Amino acid sequence: MITVGVVDDHTLFRKSMCALIDTFEGVRVALEAENGKVLFSKLPATRVEILLVDLNMPVMDGYETCKLLSQEYPEIKIIVISQLASKESILKCIQVGSHGYFSKSADPAYLEKAIRSIHQSGFYFEPGLSPVLNEIILDESRSKKNTDPLCTLTEREMKLVSLTCEGYSSEEIAHRLCINIRTVESHRRKILDKTEARNFTAVILMAIKYKYVAVDGLLTRTA
Repeated sequence: MITVGVVDDHTLFRKSMCALIDTFEGVRVALEAENGKVLFSKLPATRVEILLVDLNMPVMDGYETCKLLSQEYPEIKIIVISQLASKESILKCIQVGSHGYFSKSADPAYLEKAIRSIHQSGFYFEPGLSPVLNEIILDESRSKKNTDPLCTLTEREMKLVSLTCEGYSSEEIAHRLCINIRTVESHRRKILDKTEARNFTAVILMAIKYKYVAVDGLLTRTA
């Protein structure tokens, strides 16, 4: 059972999203909160694997919430849900620890895929955001910091990055590479250390930037 929390100050939207998520097989809403402060008061007593977090909230907004979550609860995966879809807002979300981004104007049918992709692969970006992601990558490519951090990875580590981009879970990657789960997680930690990335979403963006994978090639597993 995948446990999910929803953090949004608009009660009707939050309740509607919770009701929709509870219809997904094998997924359960375990927590809801109207802002980051309320969320952190509930987290010690409630186990959640994935949090859907709005950006514009009173008391503690989404950016501050994501940053604190990545510091205090790094095991929780974060999907930002927002009406904002600018490259500035998406890039800032990634920088503060978000693992994915879901626009409030997106087709609700994508929400289940977003939750399952985050749970399996550790990242998700709604397909409609591909042009914005390409802009982010283009801007990053023009920056002075243009040394490929992935060039230090071993062939096995790069294969793990590639399989993650295709949407494979840690269990599936372990099976395909004939290794155990602990070894997969060990490789992930080494990749984060070598690239100095905050999380694996940042590694995926590096893979796009340096043309190891195209934006349109994300989550396109064929088997």
